[in-house]
Amino acid sequence: MKTKTGKTLIPRLHFPEFQNKGEWEVKRIGEFLTKYKARVKDSINNQNVEVVSVGELGLRKRNEVYSKILSVNIENNLLFPYGSICFGLGSKKMALAVNKFENSKYCVSPAYNIYKIDTNRLNIIFYDYLINYYKNLFDDAFLVVSSRQGKKIDFNRFFEQPILIPSLPEQQKIASCLSSLDEVIAGERQRLELLKAHKKGLLQNLFPQEGETLPKLRFPEFQDTGEWVEKRVGEIGNVIASGDLDIETFSSIRTEKYKYPVYSNSISNEGLYGFSSTFKFKRNSMTVTARGTIGVAFERKSDFTGIGRLIVVTDLKDVCLTFLKENWNHQAKINFENGGIPQLTAIKAKLVTLLFPKSIEEQQKIASCLSSLDNVIQAQQQKIEWLEQHKKGLLQGLFPNVNDGDNG
Repeated sequence: MKTKTGKTLIPRLHFPEFQNKGEWEVKRIGEFLTKYKARVKDSINNQNVEVVSVGELGLRKRNEVYSKILSVNIENNLLFPYGSICFGLGSKKMALAVNKFENSKYCVSPAYNIYKIDTNRLNIIFYDYLINYYKNLFDDAFLVVSSRQGKKIDFNRFFEQPILIPSLPEQQKIASCLSSLDEVIAGERQRLELLKAHKKGLLQNLFPQEGETLPKLRFPEFQDTGEWVEKRVGEIGNVIASGDLDIETFSSIRTEKYKYPVYSNSISNEGLYGFSSTFKFKRNSMTVTARGTIGVAFERKSDFTGIGRLIVVTDLKDVCLTFLKENWNHQAKINFENGGIPQLTAIKAKLVTLLFPKSIEEQQKIASCLSSLDNVIQAQQQKIEWLEQHKKGLLQGLFPNVNDGDNG
């Protein structure tokens, strides 16, 4: 199989034992699939099955309550056994999920179509990676418009779609390689969740519980320094609602002229919106999201501009910035009146009360402890991102590139 440019579609990377095996074979998807018609009531003899949904993220378990509701009427759902592929629509695009979990049986809505995979010629794990890697080819090409039901899948066209596959042993080798990497990524994600849980537990012990004025854990040098004291945020700094951005001073790209970060009312990428040639607020301030996702605090260690109903707490008095941010995120409670769109105003933010140790040294000690843990968490997140990029590059090397044919 060749591209429009005439280049042979073979992968850039081969395992040594398959180096001279030539091109991958061109096959129709339909050659490997047989429609599965059995209903749950005809197939499992009252065995337990789990109810799942199929979306852009693949196979997902329903939440427990919904599962129980569906299981009452389980005979109306289709069995989705190991070695099958499930087709449905997710977010108006084709959803493809392969059940690659041995000894697992699921049922799905009869709105889905289930097909058995010929496992004598096609490795299940390999097919799952293959189908998801080339998913962009399937999103729109096989959907047709139905006047009553919206989009639906044209299976006749889909089954004629050519795919490239190597020999079964090479499929198994590729599947084993990618599965091993996914296991590593899953393990690193689990470690990340454990670190986050550890920080959550640390926060609960380093800060007083609700209704108390002393934390459960205290550094030895501060054991006899007394109870924490309550202060309003308006007492420890100036609380300001950021205004609109002067468009003449704005750029989406950081340059020599536009060098001050602009933060918006968002928590994605800490709300970085662009850069400005001037700044409104000084470094060592705290910003708090004020609309949408409300009440998430960030520390700002450089001069900046804030827009979009962002609350800024600046000119701090005898307060450690990192401690204030952690304190706010852990303890702040915001009351909203009924009616209208909830939003945090500067007036409300000023009235928020938090507990503080009497000495700034204790605040700094707590902040240093939490910052060290944050650095470990950030390093773990970066490690996962690197592994994901490594996997992406590996997929690009192990599978032929059907878009431009630059494979060798």
